[in-house]
Amino acid sequence: MGKIKRMDQVRLIIETYIATKSFKAAARRLHISKNTIKTYIRRG
Repeated sequence: MGKIKRMDQVRLIIETYIATKSFKAAARRLHISKNTIKTYIRRG
């Protein structure tokens, strides 16, 4: 498991996912893995 994200980073991940409605698009926009997006979306 990698480094845990800060709360402001997690908020940005969630907001970007909501805006794009896609794990892949959010991952591309934030330059992080789509699996990272999925992990934080599932955590809530």
